[in-house]
Amino acid sequence: MAEKVRQPRQRRSIEKKQKIVMAGFHLFCEKGYYNTNTAEIAEYAGVSTGTVYSYFRDKTDIYIAAFEDYLKEQTKNIMAELKKQEVFVLHDFINSWIELYFNVFGQSNKALSELNNIMSKETTLNKHFSYFETQFTEEVFNFLKSQENFRKLSMEKTYLAFLLVDALCKERATRLHDGMDYTILKNNAVTSIEMILQN
Repeated sequence: MAEKVRQPRQRRSIEKKQKIVMAGFHLFCEKGYYNTNTAEIAEYAGVSTGTVYSYFRDKTDIYIAAFEDYLKEQTKNIMAELKKQEVFVLHDFINSWIELYFNVFGQSNKALSELNNIMSKETTLNKHFSYFETQFTEEVFNFLKSQENFRKLSMEKTYLAFLLVDALCKERATRLHDGMDYTILKNNAVTSIEMILQN
């Protein structure tokens, strides 16, 4: 394995590294982190194993790069949609936040299933990817702070709102609790989030 990985500067090298990341993402989603190795990633990307190691120290580095790209893209899209309101109305903002978040993170898909699985087993990766929750919450916080009447909003209240959105979306996706009326649950959650953010 190479002692030092390099940062590509030329377009061809950047594209080659991205192919490795995309190949890793595909294989991690299909086979899981533990059942995927760098030789398979190299083969799927159409490069040599040595080329993989010239850009990444190990498959953990590929995993981080792959899922960072995924999470950045998803959170960027959510924030772009949330900022589209011509006239800011908190109630509408919260409802949009819930729907957008559910459409991306609340529903079960291979990428998120794999990410949640590995985060439950690998402390280092759990800590690394938890950063994205903080970063996303900060973006929501900064956007709300830019609105009138939210100048005194705290990051802690915003994070509490995020936790409610996250829990609500997971409940909607899994339906683990029999007899729970999701519509009632959502309406109560929206009311609670409004109170948290406005007080």
